[in-house]
Amino acid sequence: MNLRLLAACFLLLVRVCDAQTNDPVQYIGIEHGLSNNAVTSIYQDHNGFMWFGTYDGLNLYDGYAFRVFRNIIGDSSSLGDNHISAIEGDAAHNLWVGCEKGLYIYNPLHSKFRHARFKALATGVFQPILDNVPALCAIGNGRSMLVGTANKGLLVFKGNESQGMQVQLNATKNTTAYTVTAIADDP
Repeated sequence: MNLRLLAACFLLLVRVCDAQTNDPVQYIGIEHGLSNNAVTSIYQDHNGFMWFGTYDGLNLYDGYAFRVFRNIIGDSSSLGDNHISAIEGDAAHNLWVGCEKGLYIYNPLHSKFRHARFKALATGVFQPILDNVPALCAIGNGRSMLVGTANKGLLVFKGNESQGMQVQLNATKNTTAYTVTAIADDP
Protein backbone atom coordinates (compact mmCIF):
# COMPACT_ATOMS: atom_id res chain seq x y z
CA MET A 1 0.00 0.00 0.00
CA ASN A 2 2.84 2.41 0.76
CA LEU A 3 4.30 1.58 -2.64
CA ARG A 4 1.01 2.59 -4.31
CA LEU A 5 0.96 5.87 -2.41
CA LEU A 6 4.58 6.57 -3.38
CA ALA A 7 3.84 5.77 -7.04
CA ALA A 8 0.76 8.05 -7.01
CA CYS A 9 2.80 10.90 -5.48
CA PHE A 10 5.53 10.37 -8.09
CA LEU A 11 3.00 10.49 -10.96
CA LEU A 12 1.41 13.62 -9.50
CA LEU A 13 4.82 15.28 -9.21
CA VAL A 14 5.65 14.41 -12.83
CA ARG A 15 2.30 15.86 -13.94
CA VAL A 16 2.85 19.10 -11.99
CA CYS A 17 6.37 19.50 -13.40
CA ASP A 18 5.10 18.83 -16.92
CA ALA A 19 2.34 21.43 -16.52
CA GLN A 20 4.89 24.05 -15.50
CA THR A 21 6.80 23.68 -18.78
CA ASN A 22 3.63 24.69 -20.72
CA ASP A 23 3.58 28.21 -19.27
CA PRO A 24 0.32 29.97 -20.33
CA VAL A 25 1.74 33.42 -19.51
CA GLN A 26 3.45 35.09 -22.43
CA TYR A 27 5.25 38.40 -22.78
CA ILE A 28 3.65 40.77 -25.28
CA GLY A 29 5.43 44.04 -25.99
CA ILE A 30 6.11 46.64 -28.63
CA GLU A 31 7.64 44.01 -30.92
CA HIS A 32 4.14 42.43 -31.03
CA GLY A 33 2.32 45.70 -31.81
CA LEU A 34 1.77 47.25 -28.35
CA SER A 35 2.16 51.03 -28.73
CA ASN A 36 4.34 51.43 -25.62
CA ASN A 37 5.79 49.06 -23.01
CA ALA A 38 4.64 51.33 -20.16
CA VAL A 39 1.14 49.92 -19.51
CA THR A 40 -0.87 52.17 -17.19
CA SER A 41 -4.25 50.40 -17.17
CA ILE A 42 -5.86 47.13 -18.25
CA TYR A 43 -9.49 46.24 -18.93
CA GLN A 44 -11.21 43.12 -20.31
CA ASP A 45 -14.43 43.90 -22.20
CA HIS A 46 -17.63 41.85 -22.50
CA ASN A 47 -16.26 40.02 -25.58
CA GLY A 48 -13.11 38.98 -23.73
CA PHE A 49 -10.86 41.39 -25.63
CA MET A 50 -8.10 43.06 -23.65
CA TRP A 51 -7.61 46.83 -23.62
CA PHE A 52 -4.28 48.31 -22.54
CA GLY A 53 -3.74 51.96 -21.74
CA THR A 54 -0.18 53.20 -22.26
CA TYR A 55 1.75 56.45 -22.38
CA ASP A 56 1.30 56.34 -26.17
CA GLY A 57 -2.29 55.33 -26.87
CA LEU A 58 -5.09 52.88 -26.20
CA ASN A 59 -4.46 49.32 -27.40
CA LEU A 60 -7.10 46.69 -28.22
CA TYR A 61 -5.73 43.14 -28.20
CA ASP A 62 -7.87 40.38 -29.72
CA GLY A 63 -5.48 37.54 -28.85
CA TYR A 64 -3.64 37.77 -32.15
CA ALA A 65 -2.89 41.43 -32.95
CA PHE A 66 -3.17 44.95 -31.59
CA ARG A 67 -5.28 47.84 -32.82
CA VAL A 68 -3.95 51.15 -31.49
CA PHE A 69 -6.11 54.23 -30.91
CA ARG A 70 -4.36 57.60 -30.69
CA ASN A 71 -5.13 61.27 -30.94
CA ILE A 72 -5.56 62.42 -34.53
CA ILE A 73 -5.11 66.17 -34.79
CA GLY A 74 -8.26 67.80 -36.14
CA ASP A 75 -10.41 64.67 -35.66
CA SER A 76 -12.94 65.24 -32.86
CA SER A 77 -13.98 61.56 -32.97
CA SER A 78 -10.51 60.38 -31.92
CA LEU A 79 -8.93 60.32 -28.48
CA GLY A 80 -7.99 63.78 -27.27
CA ASP A 81 -4.78 62.57 -25.60
CA ASN A 82 -2.43 59.60 -25.96
CA HIS A 83 -1.52 59.24 -22.27
CA ILE A 84 -4.13 56.79 -20.95
CA SER A 85 -4.61 56.58 -17.17
CA ALA A 86 -7.83 54.54 -16.64
CA ILE A 87 -10.21 52.25 -18.59
CA GLU A 88 -13.69 51.01 -17.64
CA GLY A 89 -16.76 49.64 -19.44
CA ASP A 90 -20.45 50.40 -18.96
CA ALA A 91 -23.68 48.41 -19.38
CA ALA A 92 -24.08 49.58 -22.99
CA HIS A 93 -20.59 48.18 -23.76
CA ASN A 94 -19.08 51.62 -24.26
CA LEU A 95 -15.48 52.02 -23.17
CA TRP A 96 -14.68 54.93 -20.83
CA VAL A 97 -11.10 56.12 -21.20
CA GLY A 98 -9.46 58.44 -18.69
CA CYS A 99 -6.57 60.40 -20.14
CA GLU A 100 -4.14 62.95 -18.82
CA LYS A 101 -6.20 65.62 -20.59
CA GLY A 102 -9.78 64.48 -20.19
CA LEU A 103 -12.36 61.71 -20.39
CA TYR A 104 -13.46 60.06 -23.62
CA ILE A 105 -16.21 57.52 -24.28
CA TYR A 106 -15.66 55.01 -27.07
CA ASN A 107 -18.65 53.55 -28.90
CA PRO A 108 -17.43 50.27 -30.46
CA LEU A 109 -20.40 50.08 -32.87
CA HIS A 110 -19.44 53.39 -34.50
CA SER A 111 -15.72 53.18 -33.68
CA LYS A 112 -15.75 56.79 -32.44
CA PHE A 113 -14.81 58.63 -29.28
CA ARG A 114 -16.74 61.51 -27.73
CA HIS A 115 -15.41 63.94 -25.15
CA ALA A 116 -17.33 63.74 -21.87
CA ARG A 117 -18.61 66.90 -20.20
CA PHE A 118 -19.74 67.74 -16.69
CA LYS A 119 -21.94 70.33 -15.03
CA ALA A 120 -19.81 72.48 -12.75
CA LEU A 121 -21.45 73.25 -9.41
CA ALA A 122 -20.03 76.77 -9.28
CA THR A 123 -21.43 77.91 -12.65
CA GLY A 124 -24.15 75.37 -13.50
CA VAL A 125 -22.68 75.21 -17.00
CA PHE A 126 -21.60 72.05 -18.83
CA GLN A 127 -17.92 72.05 -19.72
CA PRO A 128 -15.45 69.50 -21.10
CA ILE A 129 -13.23 67.59 -18.71
CA LEU A 130 -9.71 68.85 -19.37
CA ASP A 131 -7.98 67.52 -16.24
CA ASN A 132 -6.27 64.18 -15.66
CA VAL A 133 -8.74 61.32 -15.05
CA PRO A 134 -6.86 58.75 -12.93
CA ALA A 135 -9.88 56.74 -11.70
CA LEU A 136 -13.05 55.23 -13.21
CA CYS A 137 -15.57 52.93 -11.54
CA ALA A 138 -18.76 51.49 -13.04
CA ILE A 139 -21.56 51.15 -10.47
CA GLY A 140 -25.07 49.71 -10.59
CA ASN A 141 -24.06 46.94 -13.02
CA GLY A 142 -22.44 49.54 -15.29
CA ARG A 143 -25.50 51.78 -15.47
CA SER A 144 -23.62 54.71 -13.91
CA MET A 145 -19.99 55.78 -13.83
CA LEU A 146 -17.95 57.43 -11.09
CA VAL A 147 -15.07 59.49 -12.44
CA GLY A 148 -12.14 60.69 -10.35
CA THR A 149 -10.40 63.79 -11.66
CA ALA A 150 -7.47 65.99 -10.74
CA ASN A 151 -8.79 69.39 -9.58
CA LYS A 152 -12.50 68.86 -10.39
CA GLY A 153 -13.14 66.13 -7.82
CA LEU A 154 -15.64 63.32 -8.22
CA LEU A 155 -18.01 63.34 -11.19
CA VAL A 156 -21.11 61.13 -11.54
CA PHE A 157 -22.46 60.04 -14.91
CA LYS A 158 -25.89 58.37 -14.79
CA GLY A 159 -27.43 56.15 -17.44
CA ASN A 160 -24.27 56.03 -19.59
CA GLU A 161 -24.74 59.66 -20.59
CA SER A 162 -21.70 61.65 -21.70
CA GLN A 163 -22.71 64.54 -19.41
CA GLY A 164 -22.08 64.22 -15.69
CA MET A 165 -22.48 66.15 -12.47
CA GLN A 166 -19.79 67.41 -10.13
CA VAL A 167 -19.98 66.20 -6.50
CA GLN A 168 -19.33 68.67 -3.71
CA LEU A 169 -16.78 67.39 -1.18
CA ASN A 170 -18.11 69.14 1.93
CA ALA A 171 -21.77 70.04 2.41
CA THR A 172 -20.96 73.04 4.62
CA LYS A 173 -18.33 74.50 2.28
CA ASN A 174 -18.50 74.96 -1.46
CA THR A 175 -15.56 72.62 -2.06
CA THR A 176 -15.35 71.38 -5.64
CA ALA A 177 -11.61 71.75 -6.33
CA TYR A 178 -10.18 68.47 -5.04
CA THR A 179 -8.49 65.40 -6.52
CA VAL A 180 -9.78 61.82 -6.61
CA THR A 181 -7.12 59.24 -7.49
CA ALA A 182 -8.94 55.99 -6.65
CA ILE A 183 -12.53 54.75 -6.42
CA ALA A 184 -13.77 51.46 -4.96
CA ASP A 185 -17.25 50.06 -5.43
CA ASP A 186 -18.67 48.52 -2.27
CA PRO A 187 -20.38 45.31 -3.46
